[in-house]
Parts: sequence; C-alpha cells; structure tokens
Amino acid sequence: MKNTKQIPNAEMIKPMILYYGTSVILLNTLNEDGTVNISPISSSWALGDYNFLSV
Repeated sequence: MKNTKQIPNAEMIKPMILYYGTSVILLNTLNEDGTVNISPISSSWALGDYNFLSV
C-alpha cells in the first residue's frame, strides 16, 4: 500500500469586503473551571480581513 499525500484542490480568495448572511452570532467562552458561557451577539461587521463584534 502506497503512503502518498494528496494536496486538496482549493483556491484561496481575498475579497475586498467579507459579506456573511447571518445577523445573529453565538459567542462562546470557556471559564477556567471548564464551564462554558454562550451569548448571542446581533451586531457585527467586517472590515478587510477582520470581523468586529459588539457585545
């Protein structure tokens, strides 16, 4: 049996503006004791390669 590595067929794109279709985002954080916090965020926007979230 051959051990070959396959390169995935993918193409990187770099749009000037990132548009995404969801208006609500679920933000998750992990506490030091292992418990999880989850909170909805309804305000977010993108600028270049960065996404900004309002909490």
